[in-house]
Amino acid sequence: MSTLLAMLQRGERHRLLKDIQTATTDDDAVDIIADDMDYLLEPIAGENERRALYRSIFTHLRDSKPRKIGFKSEDFSGVLGHVLVAIISVIPSSIPLLALSHDYKLAINISIIVSIIVLFTLGFRWGMYTGASPWKIGLLLTAVAVVLVLIAILLGG
Repeated sequence: MSTLLAMLQRGERHRLLKDIQTATTDDDAVDIIADDMDYLLEPIAGENERRALYRSIFTHLRDSKPRKIGFKSEDFSGVLGHVLVAIISVIPSSIPLLALSHDYKLAINISIIVSIIVLFTLGFRWGMYTGASPWKIGLLLTAVAVVLVLIAILLGG
């Protein structure tokens, strides 16, 4: 997903550069830059400072060459990383299914418990990493997991 977003972001930057370079006047080009950046800079800079910055950006971008939008080597490494994370994250929940293949109901129940424990642990660690309450984030992810399990059970799973 992040690979697709990176490509879309490059496409958006390419479109913005094209719009700036094809503007009929310098003031129109500065207005295009302002439309793109005011939401970010308006809370921290005054109108005159922002306009001066936008003019400087326009001067820099006026003769710039656009970068390629397509798939890049770093996109491939991002895709590979996502695939590895997906595979590794399934392993703890798969172990009970493989080890207890003779009793699938017990295997599924243990797999659900393992998945919930893993989600709580990840939520707790995520909360610690982001500075949020680790317990709240851990319990939130656990609650989402429990709701999804209950929905699956209600649907016959």
